Amino acid sequence: MKRSIFEKYAKAVSIKFSITLEEMYTKDNHENVVDARYFLYYLCVERPIKISHISQFMLDNGLKVYRTTIKYGYNKAKKMIDSDSDYKRLVQEITNE
Repeated sequence: MKRSIFEKYAKAVSIKFSITLEEMYTKDNHENVVDARYFLYYLCVERPIKISHISQFMLDNGLKVYRTTIKYGYNKAKKMIDSDSDYKRLVQEITNE
């Protein structure tokens, strides 16, 4: 069940950030790709999906992500969401889909 939620969020985030799912699961460090991953982490943690599961789901798609990276990304996305109403609206759109 948690995997299907993760996949739903990953697809929605990739669409909103105009990237492919393949880009989401690469080591691409372009700002929009990194931000998309951070938002994915945020959505999943808020759901709640355990960080260990998020890490495993990312690895299953080809990208090894450490717990600390997920925590960092979550905190970074949270700051962006708390300070920018557009990001807050984006989270609401994804979670309501």
